[in-house]
Amino acid sequence: MNLFVLGTGHAFAEDIYNTCFCLQNGNDFMLVDAGGGREILKQLDLSLIDLNMINYAFISHTHTDHLLGFAWVIRKIVQSYISKERTLSFTIYGNAECINAIHHLSLSILGEKIFNTYFEKFIKLEEVKADERKNIMNLNFNFFDVLDPDLTQFGFEIEEYKFVFAGDIPLNKCYYDRFKNCRYICLEAFCAESDKEGKEAQLKKHKTVHEASVAANKLNAENVIIWHTENCEFRKVKYSLEAKKSYKGNIIIPDDLELIYIEKFDENE
Repeated sequence: MNLFVLGTGHAFAEDIYNTCFCLQNGNDFMLVDAGGGREILKQLDLSLIDLNMINYAFISHTHTDHLLGFAWVIRKIVQSYISKERTLSFTIYGNAECINAIHHLSLSILGEKIFNTYFEKFIKLEEVKADERKNIMNLNFNFFDVLDPDLTQFGFEIEEYKFVFAGDIPLNKCYYDRFKNCRYICLEAFCAESDKEGKEAQLKKHKTVHEASVAANKLNAENVIIWHTENCEFRKVKYSLEAKKSYKGNIIIPDDLELIYIEKFDENE
């Protein structure tokens, strides 16, 4: 499975795009969140991903830096249907709040006539519930509520890869047993530990690189992907050095537009 990193920044990062990514399994592509604006189309283009090849999407929560990019994605997809460049259906998965937000956003940008023409028949909005299991892209996705105190936010686990996407808040400790010994865990980190007070990480309910790496180590995760960060000089080196102090596994601090190969879990290993 390939993971195309489209963005790695938090909501107010200015020089990097908001955290979102695209998963590829065989010929199937799934967009996970879309960032906060039209730059999502540029990031896909720079990653050599044709939007018409993407037939699935997932939105974790309704914060603007995860939601608003879908306005451009949906508008572009509808244009492709109109011009007959696209034939694949497009299914967006998310919790009830997300599906409702996408519905209203799409109706607003497209208008009622075009919305009624292309939604349901070509563009499908599918609500998922906490602890629901779905087969998407020939993979088993297990969705879970990350227990965000401010709004409903979901993450997911892909069984075949023991891959966990935990949203953009710290992983709740109630999930430590559930995801123990996972192969990949995606965790947010607002800033370095030394910048914690100045960046007001706790006030914003985010964690530092050190705190994320401590969590990954407690999970005994084989790989940790740390993103949803600020943009700072020598970020990759600075964060990797900090994470190594408290995490013994493989540390991945991606830049925008990196490609990460996700190895399949083998029970016989």
